Amino acid sequence: MSPNSPLPSTSQFGPVHVIEPQSQHIYTIILLHGRGSTGPEFASELFEAKLSNDQTLPEHLPTVRWVFPLVPRALEAGGAFVESMAAGTKRVLTEQGGSEAGLLSIPVFLGHGTDDAYVDIELGRQAAQVVGKIGLRVKWREYTGADQEGHWLKEPEEFDDMASFIASSFALN
Repeated sequence: MSPNSPLPSTSQFGPVHVIEPQSQHIYTIILLHGRGSTGPEFASELFEAKLSNDQTLPEHLPTVRWVFPLVPRALEAGGAFVESMAAGTKRVLTEQGGSEAGLLSIPVFLGHGTDDAYVDIELGRQAAQVVGKIGLRVKWREYTGADQEGHWLKEPEEFDDMASFIASSFALN
């Protein structure tokens, strides 16, 4: 199996979509997607987009394993969904030997379109507040003019911000 082949996996949250690193695995990044998408669909679309240096995220960050939890479409949107995912993630990580202090050191990047025609930006702001309230370090960014009526990630600006955030979080600069 090639390093870019998705590996089906299962966790206590259900199945996850995993893209293995292009070179030796050093870091793992978990990306949450909206309820209107699936892990494989989101990964495919995400990895087609380019940063301003004309690289994709996996090309720019070849040592990263990318994990996309498959979120059930029936889950409630907004704060209750975020609180549920955050609480469950915290529980699983601490049960697997991680300390709560270690969990709280995990950086979180959240971005949202100010002109998103499908999900009001206020829900994104609330999600950032909820994640911050459980103690995680949140980097919040707002973008205008993304494709799909503001509902997609802003190219290349948001991708550049994500790559910069990841690099600085893992001291890759």
